Amino acid sequence: MRQPRIELHVHLEGTVRPDTLLAIARRNGQRLPVDTVDDLRRLYEFTDFANFLRVWSMTTNCLRTADDFRQVVVDYAAEAAAHGAVYLEGIFSPAERVARGVGWDEILEGYADGVEEAGRRHGVVVRLTPDIDRELDPELAQECARRVVRYRDRGVVGFGIGGPELAAPVARYARAFAIARDGGLALVPHAGRTVAPGRSARCWRSIRPASGTAYGRSRTRGC
Repeated sequence: MRQPRIELHVHLEGTVRPDTLLAIARRNGQRLPVDTVDDLRRLYEFTDFANFLRVWSMTTNCLRTADDFRQVVVDYAAEAAAHGAVYLEGIFSPAERVARGVGWDEILEGYADGVEEAGRRHGVVVRLTPDIDRELDPELAQECARRVVRYRDRGVVGFGIGGPELAAPVARYARAFAIARDGGLALVPHAGRTVAPGRSARCWRSIRPASGTAYGRSRTRGC
């Protein structure tokens, strides 16, 4: 008997299959550097983190409509369910899309609709942990936090930060994290993957509650 599984860390934009990306790009009139599924598969073979970020950016740039974002969630829920998943937390980066001209409502409504459809069609409970990038303008980061807090009742449970860890100090986004935390979201930063432990600890100190609650015991966790 297969055991039920949970997945607490999946980048939803990174789950888009080559054939799906090609279809979405054509639907939205977006140009890709290649035009066949096989060539896209080869692009997906990352050589380093910088290469991964370029492919991720290529993928996200094709996502333009609420239906695109809904499809990303539902398609991955179907795949996860086939492997026994009953619960997953998906990461996505709404501010990155807004900076490229997509509306907040288009993004957040699409993902929220996907959460509901994933549960209805595939029996998978999907929750969302949107994040910001370490190179994002702090004002836009704060607006992102305010926007996603409004979707707590539609699946948003956390707020994180990703991107190159040497790009900017996380303290730059302390206000955005305070907005998210005060709005009831868990804090889920990417930290310690490409830098020394000391810098990772400084990331935690920059965003955790001023009361000094220990790691793992508050609404803050690393990923």
